[in-house]
Amino acid sequence: MPVDCDAEKIKADALADEKIVSFIAGNKILKVIYVPKKLVNIVVAQ
Repeated sequence: MPVDCDAEKIKADALADEKIVSFIAGNKILKVIYVPKKLVNIVVAQ
């Protein structure tokens, strides 16, 4: 993923990743935190 992509595209791609989908399956997504050029953090509630 290029670091200069739009934040919304990066978040959408992260949420669509098959590994991430398996971890968040059945959980409610509370927040998606994006730190430019560093990380995407997905906060879920069980």
